[in-house]
Amino acid sequence: MGGPIGGRAALYGSVALRGVQVNSRRSWFLALGAGKAERSSFPFAVTGMRSMTAIAVLCWFAHEGYLPLDDTWAAWAGKLSTTLIFTVLALAEFVADKLPKTPNRTALGPLLARVVIGGLVGAIVAAGLEGSDIEGIILGVGGALIGAFAGFLIRRELVNRFGGKDWPVALVEDASAILGAVFAMGIITG
Repeated sequence: MGGPIGGRAALYGSVALRGVQVNSRRSWFLALGAGKAERSSFPFAVTGMRSMTAIAVLCWFAHEGYLPLDDTWAAWAGKLSTTLIFTVLALAEFVADKLPKTPNRTALGPLLARVVIGGLVGAIVAAGLEGSDIEGIILGVGGALIGAFAGFLIRRELVNRFGGKDWPVALVEDASAILGAVFAMGIITG
């Protein structure tokens, strides 16, 4: 049996995850209940809340070396220029979200953007953990959809409870997205 479940030694070879024998590359689906991967879908849900926040945080983790992307197709995500571009896009999204003409996150265009970015985030995380890109994409897309619709419904309910005041709820959602992405990436990268 390989090293500790969830560690680098468990990524290749033959390991047992909760009694299931797995060979070759680590399966995210089988590892969901086996350590740090169990909460790994949260950064993808953040993508549903704020489409650029999760990828900006992911890029910072990669740039600082916490998510090893060197020698992978996703090495570009750890470059300083990429990190700064996604950070600026995330900040712009925080501003744009407060504007009255901004479309609903569940409208077709914004929802598709969240799905694509969620899939990308999932694939990059999978590359960094030497997991399956397809499983990462599936988790990313699913998490982005859940985050988009759950975030929309929760925000709408809170705005209704607070007498139609959207601004404070939006600021709390911004902070939740940032903290949630940092927390989730911290768990994923160990």
